[in-house]
Amino acid sequence: MRDEATVDSIVRHLGKVRERVKTRVDQRALDFLELQAERRAAELANQPGPHAGKALAAMKRAFKGDWDAGERRLMADMLAGLGRIQGEELGREQLRQLAELHAYRDQPAEDRLQIALRLAETLWAYERLDEALDTLETALAEFREVNKGTLPATANTALARFVWHMANDARHFARAEQILQAEIKRPANVQQTYWLKERLFEVYTQAIRYSGSVSLGSGQTLYAAELNLFLTELDTDNPSHRNQLIDLLCSFFRAAKGAKLEPAGLRDFAFQTFPKFLERETTPNNYHYASGRVADTLRDLLGAQTGLEFLIECFENEPEWVRNSFYSAWQRHADLLGQWRAEVKDPGKLTDRLLRIVTSELRRDLRSRNQARRCLYYRHSNFWSEKATNFLAVANDVWDSQRSSGAAAKYIGAYLRDGLNETARAIEILAEALKVNQLDEQGLSQLAQYQHELERFEDSIPVLARLVALRPDTIQYSTRLMRAYFKTGREGKLRGLLMETDRRFHEKGLWQEHNIGELAYSCLENQRHKESVAYYKELIPLHQRTQPNRGIGNGTLSSYYGYLAEAQAALKQTVEAVEAASGAVVSWGANQSNRDSALNSLRSVLATAPDLGAYVEHLDKQVQETGLENPIVRQALGQVYLDRNDYGNAVRHLRLAAEAQPNDRRTYDLLVQAYDRANDPEGAIRQLLASVELSRRDIKLYQTLGERFKNLERDAEAERAYTSIAEMQPNESESHALLAEIRQAQGRWPEAIEQWQQVVRVRTLEPTGLLKLVEAQIHEQQWDAARQTIKALLAKDWPERFGDVRRQAQDMKVRIEMVP
Repeated sequence: MRDEATVDSIVRHLGKVRERVKTRVDQRALDFLELQAERRAAELANQPGPHAGKALAAMKRAFKGDWDAGERRLMADMLAGLGRIQGEELGREQLRQLAELHAYRDQPAEDRLQIALRLAETLWAYERLDEALDTLETALAEFREVNKGTLPATANTALARFVWHMANDARHFARAEQILQAEIKRPANVQQTYWLKERLFEVYTQAIRYSGSVSLGSGQTLYAAELNLFLTELDTDNPSHRNQLIDLLCSFFRAAKGAKLEPAGLRDFAFQTFPKFLERETTPNNYHYASGRVADTLRDLLGAQTGLEFLIECFENEPEWVRNSFYSAWQRHADLLGQWRAEVKDPGKLTDRLLRIVTSELRRDLRSRNQARRCLYYRHSNFWSEKATNFLAVANDVWDSQRSSGAAAKYIGAYLRDGLNETARAIEILAEALKVNQLDEQGLSQLAQYQHELERFEDSIPVLARLVALRPDTIQYSTRLMRAYFKTGREGKLRGLLMETDRRFHEKGLWQEHNIGELAYSCLENQRHKESVAYYKELIPLHQRTQPNRGIGNGTLSSYYGYLAEAQAALKQTVEAVEAASGAVVSWGANQSNRDSALNSLRSVLATAPDLGAYVEHLDKQVQETGLENPIVRQALGQVYLDRNDYGNAVRHLRLAAEAQPNDRRTYDLLVQAYDRANDPEGAIRQLLASVELSRRDIKLYQTLGERFKNLERDAEAERAYTSIAEMQPNESESHALLAEIRQAQGRWPEAIEQWQQVVRVRTLEPTGLLKLVEAQIHEQQWDAARQTIKALLAKDWPERFGDVRRQAQDMKVRIEMVP
């Protein structure tokens, strides 16, 4: 919902649906949908107007009436899901309803606790931290009493949120510690003890991160004490608890680094202690998940060389039962090996150990002919190019042990060609297999393909002749043999094979589109242009008859026209070639990207025409006789003349194209280029003004226009162009953001602030405008205003797609607090 009209349409539709519903639950659901729509409209509009009032009315209606069992809890979930609402009355009503839902005592204890959690979450959203903590603490105490002094696992979410906010937001680390220690003394079961201890470790880590204090101490003292606790607790037979602790321990090391404490003990843990715990792991997935977490931590805190060393040890010590599973070290960590090897560039003393791992995997790959993750030893995948000779040696060694296998020749040959760019060696191996009659049809085709890639056409002829004899009805074998004949100058052989193929496919009823197309293209690439033209003239109408929409837009028809144009151009049939190239453009329909490719072909035909002037005379005469202009060809002619620096002719043809097709933005852009290259800035501006008339909402055009006026020292007109950016799109954030950037570049920061405020007004559900506004306010030393903007940023939980907005806001808050 990005405009009021959409909201109004939704609300009208809800009214129609409302007439059909019968239950109070359905009515309440519709009220809530209306609330969300009207709330969105109030945030989108320039002024909330009636939408805020309608949203409030819908919210109140939704709350009225009887409640079914469990419905209050669901209503609390919905209300909390609204987050922090703009508009004081709406926010007040949201909290009032949540409080009333929580006050209702005749409901299950779990429901009351859940509603209390939702109330607390909403209070947090409105920055009423103390009230939120009091609400949740009271609710947990009540739930504990109901459960005879123990909090069961159903209270975990509420307890975790309470402790987290106590430590992370209120920074009451010691109090959070006391609460968890008290619960650990009265756990519901063993699993609950594990869970509570994990939460306690989180509190200690937060205390380290924010320089807090607990019973264990603070700073380096707390660090040492918590590390000892971790190492003691890790000695558990519960694999789930152990894996959770490893995750928490990695976070602990990262927090210490962030708090400017040296992560002492990290290396000892990773290389000495962790392997002992790893020996007790019983599932391959968990085995390497834990390894990966530790490896990532080492890499981020101690560098890629250390991370690489750790991974190498994991590979070297991997148990056989893990190595033979789908979750082997190579499956899980090969990409990291490649990335970190590339990052360190020279692994130094780790080189030989790493090479043994990689070559071992390559050997397994080639022997089993079952590839896993082709990293390091394969091009385009963190390829270890310095060791290419080692990989080639492994491939040769495996081939030496499997010389009697045609399947091995094909597989190893494909690796050599694709993985090492050793196509010549691949050909040798395939040729060896051919000598002992070990190559099947696929192998023969593979060998011929590689021979053509290295232009060994002479060698490919007997291979392809064998394929043609084996499969005479497979057109690709015949066309590839024709190519070999052409490249070796055997014109008679080529002509004879073409005639024989044509005759055979006609006689056997194989004269179908695919086969005609293959022959047509073969004639084109082998410079038999007359035959190619004839085939394409037969092929195009056949395709049009058999395809939906006569083939328009499917790409195939356009390619046929393009190839026809290429053949006709080679025969110097310029008029016919241009007509075919134009057909390639038109037959692409609305597919702009591929249309551009076809336009390039049209320009190529015109650029290489030996009689371009004569063609232009023909075109002018045709237009005069028919009264029909051809803007596609005119635009292409304009660009060709532009490339030849013939600016007069370029402008002439581009103007004719613009007159015939005034909504084509590319023509206008080319005209601007022509004026620029002709050193005519006034002409370029005139053309830009015409472009503005065509695309009045294209704000980048106004920016370009402003820059050009400024370069000509026409400051008043430049300013008018810049202000038009916001005037053309007053209710779009992009226009105000662009103008704000321009004002900042001009040093006009107060005006930039006004524009960022407009961005915030228009785009309330995104933090970008607020972040930019704070930066501008800090630049202008508007400290109080900046604090208010930061407060607005911190008051809302922004979606993850916007990055860590809270951290950015906190960083800017620190910058302001440092101001004397």
